[in-house]
Amino acid sequence: MALTGILTGLTYRWLLASSNGHGFAYWLFLTLIVSTNLGAFCVIPYALVRGTIRSR
Repeated sequence: MALTGILTGLTYRWLLASSNGHGFAYWLFLTLIVSTNLGAFCVIPYALVRGTIRSR
């Protein structure tokens, strides 16, 4: 789970460094991609595992 966060952070920084002079819509789209990736690979699996453990 930590590896996914590190990879997402590095990808976000790379995109941030390669974007010169883009507008608000670009930043909003970039933030949406990063938050969706974090939710898909970190938050949802964690919630599923916690829910499975508590249901026993």
